[in-house]
Amino acid sequence: MGMERMNRLITHPKHAFARNGGREPFPVIHITGTNGKGSCAAMLSSILKEAGMRVGTFMSPAVLDPTETIQIDWEPITKADFATLHSFIDECASEADSPNDASSDFERHVAGMLHHFGEQAVDIAVVEVGMGGRRDATNVFTAPLLSLITPIGLDHTNFMGPTVMDIAAEKSGIIKPGRPVVVAPQPYAIEVLPILGDRAHKLNAPITLVDMKDIGLSKGKNADQQPTTYLHYKDRQYPLGLFGKHQLVNTACVVECIETLNTTQLPTDIEFPQLSGKISISDEAVQRGLLATKLPCRMEVFKFDKVGDMNEKTVLLDGAHNPEGARALLETMADPWFNPFGRGGGGPFMTVVIAMMKDKDPIQWLKTVVPQRRLTDSNTPTHIVVTSVPDLPHIRAGGGWAPKELQEAILAEFPALQDRISVVESIPTAVTVALSDASDKVLISGSLYMVGVARGTVQNVHSEHKTW
Repeated sequence: MGMERMNRLITHPKHAFARNGGREPFPVIHITGTNGKGSCAAMLSSILKEAGMRVGTFMSPAVLDPTETIQIDWEPITKADFATLHSFIDECASEADSPNDASSDFERHVAGMLHHFGEQAVDIAVVEVGMGGRRDATNVFTAPLLSLITPIGLDHTNFMGPTVMDIAAEKSGIIKPGRPVVVAPQPYAIEVLPILGDRAHKLNAPITLVDMKDIGLSKGKNADQQPTTYLHYKDRQYPLGLFGKHQLVNTACVVECIETLNTTQLPTDIEFPQLSGKISISDEAVQRGLLATKLPCRMEVFKFDKVGDMNEKTVLLDGAHNPEGARALLETMADPWFNPFGRGGGGPFMTVVIAMMKDKDPIQWLKTVVPQRRLTDSNTPTHIVVTSVPDLPHIRAGGGWAPKELQEAILAEFPALQDRISVVESIPTAVTVALSDASDKVLISGSLYMVGVARGTVQNVHSEHKTW
């Protein structure tokens, strides 16, 4: 990912950045990390919208359609506008690209997003990096309002380097001179925090570390008398709009970001008339925004009544695909406060629908998410349904494990699953098979792309048999 290519695109005379002297024409919150980026982006966008702002949001990857990644006030760009936008960027690229250094599809997509937000005069944009930070196509902002770095772990090591220190160095690249950065509690704190702190110090960027000691939780009822889980952060209480134990940390990061926005001076070397010289976000907007946040396919729960031959069921959809995501999924299922399956966690009988991209490790994922006994004891009734990664235009061809190959890899490690593993290439059919099992607990996970397709089938059945 070359920043030279991005700079050529956004300084094309017709691009919105070029018309603003090559700098962002709207204020930005820039987010990187390994896990939690999407959740934090969604919560921040929801809060800012509740505060009366026109909010542009960029999150990747797309689940079903690339238009999902570019939204204004939670409305995705229309397919017609998306096509027009990309035709415009392709025209810019044809004039700006070097003959031997053409811009990538993702770089053009990001350049289109930036132009769209500029043309649509958003008040503020929340932008999630694609991968890494330092060399990511989104890293063109000279004076972000703030940067947020969520928990950093091992992912995309073939691009960013083999160690968590390499990855932290890449992600630290979104820290900008004099601009504040909020940093989540880090699972690899000893390795990661010195790298982030060193860059912040060199750039005179104020750094705030969210501390786990300041995070607590309770259960109660919201203003509508609905059961609600609350984050306690420092001396305040905030409702969790998104499900999962890991959302405590994500929500604390978001609250800290809002506090930083409310108390930090705006950039002095670039004007943002949209903000009238200051930001003031009320606690009421924070509370409403958190409750209004929705993020499909991330720890999303559906419950079903017993209907006909189908047992009463709980279905958990989650796009967890890397080690940190798998651990967050396990911690949620194992925690009595959050476990969607009730007492006993995911047992005694659980059906797991799984698909994975080829650059992910399905064996480690299963070892993390599914109790060892269920993988090695042929007498346990756990059923694994192996399915495919969908064939969608924005997913690289051949990027997913072929279901048969995935089954063989799993059986090579866990031969006791021989009679309890099925291959169902069609994702809707795989979901139907899982829902027809005697199990009352169904987990659909391993690939966000697969989960996105599976969700459509789950929703169709749920609309007929839902309990809530």
